[in-house]
Amino acid sequence: DVEFHTNTKILLDNEKVLMAFKAGRDISMFTNLRVMTLDTQGLVGCKVHYVSIPYTSIHAYTVETAGMWDRDSELDLYTRNRWHLAKVQLEFRSGKTDILQI
Repeated sequence: DVEFHTNTKILLDNEKVLMAFKAGRDISMFTNLRVMTLDTQGLVGCKVHYVSIPYTSIHAYTVETAGMWDRDSELDLYTRNRWHLAKVQLEFRSGKTDILQI
């Protein structure tokens, strides 16, 4: 929470991080106002792709739990956007995250 208010400054003053998950260099976080993903790109990680989805624009969601052969759980968020953000997929490593608690 402090990191995103001071160094990166991507959170609003009244925004609090409720849950955050790190997978490699990427971060998925749930705040009291929105869902955010930070996708670090490139070899040295200088380029970061930020996606912010307010809860008010999420229309539906699907959850896929990890199986025996597939180790990742997935959360798909469907928004009211008509562009490429109509579906946002978040992946979580099995054993690290209880997808049903999210």
